[in-house]
Amino acid sequence: MSSEKMFYELLKRKNGIYISADSFGDDMLVNQMAVPKLVCSHETALFLHDLIFLWYDRSLQKKM
Repeated sequence: MSSEKMFYELLKRKNGIYISADSFGDDMLVNQMAVPKLVCSHETALFLHDLIFLWYDRSLQKKM
């Protein structure tokens, strides 16, 4: 391991939540960390459970 110290620039997202300046910021994760009892519903819940495409496919099939 190198003896050089590595420093990362951190950005404050919310109280007590910091992310690296060169990372991708995930707003859903930040909100969940800030509010542990956060509830997601409808399209958001479908998206988080990887069901949004299945839901859209079924809705399109019914119209055809």
